[in-house]
Amino acid sequence: DWIPRRPPGRYQIKVAYATALGQPWTASDSSDASFTLAAGPSITFPNGGEGLVRGGPVNITWTLGAPVSGGFFRLWIISPGNVWREVGTVAALPGCTSYSLHWTPPNVSGSFTLDLAYGRVLGQWTASDTSDARFTIGVKPKNVIVMISDGCGYNQMLAADYYETGQ
Repeated sequence: DWIPRRPPGRYQIKVAYATALGQPWTASDSSDASFTLAAGPSITFPNGGEGLVRGGPVNITWTLGAPVSGGFFRLWIISPGNVWREVGTVAALPGCTSYSLHWTPPNVSGSFTLDLAYGRVLGQWTASDTSDARFTIGVKPKNVIVMISDGCGYNQMLAADYYETGQ
């Protein structure tokens, strides 16, 4: 199996043969036409900077540059200590380019990255993406009142939520 490690675009393949390493090529061939290498999966949420609530359901979302005819996606969250926790597996559907997985974050607090892998066969991953930055899983939000004052008699009260990370 060939796993392309190139950016999306149009390519041609050239194959050459030599009788030994360092010897001149004795035969070669190139593909008759160029082919398109489509973009792999791309995580859209959470992709970094988000605050998620422990036990609060979210939809993890991702896209593909071009539809695939089948296969599987597997997702993991990774803690700063490089502990991997499987999030779930989703079947790739023919013709689809947008996917989601309904997920309930675990009862842990901290910052995490998300890893997504695609393969035609489970466990044989051929394309992947990792969130651009860490996201936070924290406890349920607490309501607070914020007082804004300009020191000259102008006051405004606003309701706001904040998340505790439990660290």
